[in-house]
Amino acid sequence: MRIRLIATAAVLAAVVPLAAVPAAAAPAPPLGTWLLPVPPGGPEPLSAPQASEADELPAPSQCRQEQGAPCYTTDLVARAYGMDTAHRLGMDGEGATIAIVLPHIAPDAPDDLAEFSRAMGLPEPDLTVVQAPGKVREIDPDDPQQAAIAAEQSMNLQAAHAMAPRAELLLVQTPLGEGWGWAGAMDGIFDGMAWAARHYPVDVIPMSHGIAEGEFAERDGDYTRIHRLRAGLQAVAEHDVTMLAATGNIGPAGFSADGGLLPDQQVIWPASDPLVTAVGGTDLDLDDGGRRLSPDRVWQAEPNGPIEMATGGGLSRVFDRPDYQNPVADVAGDKRALPDVAAVAGGHSRVWFVIGGHWRATAGTSVATPLMGGIVAAAAAEAGNPLGTINPALYGRGPARTLGLYDLKDGTNAANGFEGYRARRGYDAASGQGTPVHGALLVTRLALAA
Repeated sequence: MRIRLIATAAVLAAVVPLAAVPAAAAPAPPLGTWLLPVPPGGPEPLSAPQASEADELPAPSQCRQEQGAPCYTTDLVARAYGMDTAHRLGMDGEGATIAIVLPHIAPDAPDDLAEFSRAMGLPEPDLTVVQAPGKVREIDPDDPQQAAIAAEQSMNLQAAHAMAPRAELLLVQTPLGEGWGWAGAMDGIFDGMAWAARHYPVDVIPMSHGIAEGEFAERDGDYTRIHRLRAGLQAVAEHDVTMLAATGNIGPAGFSADGGLLPDQQVIWPASDPLVTAVGGTDLDLDDGGRRLSPDRVWQAEPNGPIEMATGGGLSRVFDRPDYQNPVADVAGDKRALPDVAAVAGGHSRVWFVIGGHWRATAGTSVATPLMGGIVAAAAAEAGNPLGTINPALYGRGPARTLGLYDLKDGTNAANGFEGYRARRGYDAASGQGTPVHGALLVTRLALAA
């Protein structure tokens, strides 16, 4: 595997001012879509060691028999999404760059990627690991939140590589603000994203992190903090980089800073940002060859400790309906609706990745998002340039099938006492415009819309 390690010592001026951040950092919020989404005492992680060697990975039917639910290797997911055909046609991401931007130095990430790639029979990864300006610390494996970030770095790289196996991968490891407050985490990530977009030819950035919009309000209706922090997203968008973000794993609910649930229905940001393509979660039902046994459905509520897990989705309380969602105003009303698209994320259809040297069957919209990021990178490679926001293409080209998407019609993201949203014909706030089914058509349509 080609790995380039680049450490950057210069200090980067903050892209986002911190004037609105309280002097005393609040307790660390559960950063919703990371693999350990809650503090100690909350649900178990959506990932657990299952096997130590690739040739021991069970087939979906074996997982069904032994665990009550299937589990999939990424080659089966690629087949279900038609990306195996896209790869045979040369739509494999060659010439595009996918950036994974997360805090801390995770020393296992390159080795995990190499082992995953060998086991899955994928092309040798072309990986550059770079530390963004500032003091980037190595992961403390005894800290559950930091261990979760290490897992995210490994998993994001592997998921993107599976869908765009010849794309270049850029792992940007960022500083973190003081303590584990939400502002430090977001500020460091967005600074790193903006810095990477300025210094590298980045096409796609999938983001597997997010915080409930309600956690940003200093008082009712005041979302100044989000509008200040989103300056980093705006800086990235100026370089025509496609940004995707996970919609979260607890349905239409949101975590508060103390690890409890907020009292009202929530979506998470940055997925709710109009500059971003929001990626929701589905459950896949595949046989051992990757063929569908039944149609994809919305990832709906399943118990995970005291919290129910399900795909995020709903209506933003911060952002008005963007023009590209005018065709779905019957659902969105006057607000930004999410998700835009969806991919496999459910606990009943976990996907295998190498994390910390061990194979783990993993769930969450932080699986779905880098998978979709890889598909978008394949489209950028076909276009020969970054695509920028793909949302106008997702909403402006007719029914889902004309984009190579399947329009989900089954399931709801109701969870944790909130009614949520149901899948229905056409756009809905549980599965968006749909989920990939004809990968080559989706790649082609996105490329032509650039």
